[in-house]
Amino acid sequence: MLRICTLLISFLFIGFLKAQSEIKCLCSMDPTPSGAMISHIHKKGEWMFSYRYMKMKMDGNISGTSSVSDDLIFNNYLGSPNQMDMDMHMLMGMYGLSNRFTGMVMFNYLDNTMSMDMLPVDPNLGHVGHSHSTEEGHLMKTNGFGDIQLGLLYGLLMKENNQIILSTEINLPTGSIEKKGPDGDMMYNNKRYPYAMQIGTGTFDFMPKVTYLSEKGEGTLSIQTGLSIPLSYNSLGYKNSATYQFSSWYAYKLGSKFTTSLRAVLDVSDNIIGLDESLYRYNEPSTNTLNYGQTSLYSFLGGTFHFWSGNRIAFEFGLPLYQKVLGIQMKDEYQINLSYNIKI
Repeated sequence: MLRICTLLISFLFIGFLKAQSEIKCLCSMDPTPSGAMISHIHKKGEWMFSYRYMKMKMDGNISGTSSVSDDLIFNNYLGSPNQMDMDMHMLMGMYGLSNRFTGMVMFNYLDNTMSMDMLPVDPNLGHVGHSHSTEEGHLMKTNGFGDIQLGLLYGLLMKENNQIILSTEINLPTGSIEKKGPDGDMMYNNKRYPYAMQIGTGTFDFMPKVTYLSEKGEGTLSIQTGLSIPLSYNSLGYKNSATYQFSSWYAYKLGSKFTTSLRAVLDVSDNIIGLDESLYRYNEPSTNTLNYGQTSLYSFLGGTFHFWSGNRIAFEFGLPLYQKVLGIQMKDEYQINLSYNIKI
């Protein structure tokens, strides 16, 4: 372990020395896909602001990689989720503290909706039945401002056609983990909604990343790896597991105003650690901490329109290529990313 740490420190030190010799911006026409948050360092004194919109749609349930029916879920739970929509609006600002350091802050607003089929009592049969009518369904909605992320980017290597960026972000637990059902709610009457419906984590999270960027001709390649590590349990006694993400994208310039991109994202996470003791774990799958954590691979196809200097609109459409969940969870259907960026 000591040898590995020594080699890593030596590599970073050598890279730092080499980087001092020449600092160049690899961003003549920023081809970054809409869903990629970190791709380059800004010049000293340069501002960049962006608005981003993300929509994720989920439909049906799976266990592992196989579909799961409502009837099977009703063997253990009172409700079975059928659809969920997650909409996120993000405002991000970045500022070039120097030609090598860039500061970042990001705010977000979330809007979550989940509908479920319920396990009702069938009066004609005298026992619990499996009817799925609208009257026997259940709807949960939450919205509000989520957690805030603060970040610092450092250009370790900044050559004409290659960059290596080290970045670290801190998640500030400003989003609520106390969202509750309204008066008269059949399942959550003034009680907290399950983990998936909360709009914050309740924890300070450490999120380091390493990003590589290479430009050759009309094409740009980026590879990024990162972690999200909760630093403690939240006030309700639980925390998300550490999450690992690996992503890569390739963009190609089509003339002077448009770039097209292809991006892949691998996410790996585990069960929620701890629990909210106010939740009845058999209400429905999302109240059970064992029904969290998964390995997923997404593929995105996108494009970017470039306007006058520093302004661009980008879009992406993504589909899950692979999803293996722990326990029972909802199946991802698609994801949409839209963004508008302006440099000052």
